[in-house]
Parts: sequence; structure tokens; C-alpha cells
Amino acid sequence: VCVVCVCDVKSAERGRSSEGLRFQQLRRHFWDNALVKNLLHDKTAINLLYVQASTDIKLKRIVVPENKKQTLQTYKDRGSKAEFIQTLDEADGYGYEYIGVVDSSFPEKGTLVECRVGAYCLRLTDPKTGGSARFFIQRMRCWKISGELGERLTLAFHYLKSKDNLEWIV
Repeated sequence: VCVVCVCDVKSAERGRSSEGLRFQQLRRHFWDNALVKNLLHDKTAINLLYVQASTDIKLKRIVVPENKKQTLQTYKDRGSKAEFIQTLDEADGYGYEYIGVVDSSFPEKGTLVECRVGAYCLRLTDPKTGGSARFFIQRMRCWKISGELGERLTLAFHYLKSKDNLEWIV
């Protein structure tokens, strides 16, 4: 595997905004969400996790089930950030780093899919159909996401589809 990311916090320079200002984005990322429980005693970590999760919900990168929305709002109103984070553990998209919309040959050439990385896999979701596919990191030989800021990204990875059958998904 070309990418190994087992860090609790990552910082990446994302380039220039429209005003020409540089900005930094600080986010945490785990391959395994169970590691988040180890941080729930640290106020700084809880605050970082809470701000990141709240932002991801606003940007619709995390889909909160209807039966959890009221519970999350109650925790938010009370300022119970740790409980807020623990409740999100089951939400679709929580624990995944949103990469963006990428050109892909999966399921067919020229498909635009939303790309997320987390839970030991690369997840591609077709925004039109809502269908998604997961590609496990353990089965990838290498992967690359390339492109310029403000332009469409391109995804490519070498995937072991079956025994002795590596296939490029571009």
C-alpha cells in the first residue's frame, strides 16, 4: 500500500482562496474509528472532533439518520460534545475523510463519484444514483488522487479484484 495514515491529527495546506490568502485545514483522521474513544477524556481533542463533525454535517459529508437528529440537537444545546461525538459513530460518513468529486472508471468510464477515505477503505458514491462501492485498502497495491485546486480531481488505483487479478481503476 502506498499510503499509510495512522495519525490522529493531520494538517494539509489546501492552497489559495479566491482572495489569494493561504489557509490551513486541521483535521483528524483515523483508519479505525474505535481510536476516537481514547480521546474522549481530552478537552482539546473533543473540541476538535466536535467542530470537525459539526462542519461535516453542515456540508452534508455526514448523513445523520432521522432518529438521531433530535438527540444530536439536544447534546449540542447542552454543550455535551463527547456525547455528540459518540452518537455520530453510527452515522453514514462519520470517520471518513471527504476527498471530493473525482473522475472515475467505476462503475463505468467517465463517472463522477464522491470519494471518501476511512474505515480501512476507499468509498466511491455516485451522487446521481446514491449507489456506493467500497474498495479495501488491504487489497490495493497503490492509489493516487491528482489534480489542481479548483479543478476536477482524478482517481486511480491498482486493486486486487480476485486472486492473481490486479486491475487498474482509473
